[in-house]
Amino acid sequence: MPNRILYDGFHTIPWIYSNTYCKLRYYIPYTARTLSSTFIALACIDRFASSSQHPKIRHFNQLKIAYTVIIITTILCLLIFVHVLVYFNIELTLDQYNRLLPSCYAQRGFYRIFADFFYLTCYTLIPPFVMTIFSILIVRNVLKSRYQVDPTTATIRNLRRRDQQLIVMLVFQVVSIVITTLPHSIQKLYSTYTINSPKTSLTLAQNNFVLQLVRSISYINHASSFYVFTLSGQIFRYELFRIINKRGGLKASNT
Repeated sequence: MPNRILYDGFHTIPWIYSNTYCKLRYYIPYTARTLSSTFIALACIDRFASSSQHPKIRHFNQLKIAYTVIIITTILCLLIFVHVLVYFNIELTLDQYNRLLPSCYAQRGFYRIFADFFYLTCYTLIPPFVMTIFSILIVRNVLKSRYQVDPTTATIRNLRRRDQQLIVMLVFQVVSIVITTLPHSIQKLYSTYTINSPKTSLTLAQNNFVLQLVRSISYINHASSFYVFTLSGQIFRYELFRIINKRGGLKASNT
């Protein structure tokens, strides 16, 4: 965000002074954003396991398994984006006023198309796809749990209230992620495919406007979790108020 504020707000281009900064400018956000979406996808799988009727599947809903998967996923994500550190460089490109300005992005040609597709796949396609599939499976498990009768006790089995609320929160977040991430990746692909096409000043200005718009929308994805959870999860609101009241009480007692 500081980098974006300097560029959009003050027309300062910090990456033209360092190729290393140029590479890290994309490597860090790419890995962080992908991990953010991937962890939510893994949370969907975890909720699916916890809501399953099968003991073998519920066995995967354990903290030690979650910790292991988090570590492995983080390492893999850091590795699969290493190519960004090699092939992202500073080069001159046309801005909306047809001026040649330094730009930090992937090398032109096949790699730029590959980089955009890779980012689109890892950040926008695979995680939301996994989220959607397992959210549907979670809802199915919830419905089964509500109406399935245990033959030994003849009582209707229900998921715990906490799990149901966590599932609702998760579904809302999945919808939010899909809506906020897809436009940015589509715009990146469009820019790559039309990079060599002649553009008028109006077209360049329109493309820049769309870029700023979808980029701002993509930021919402990583800033909306608190609000999504607060609005959709009673358990989240309860814990939030409990923490606030506890800290307020401690502060009052200390003063």
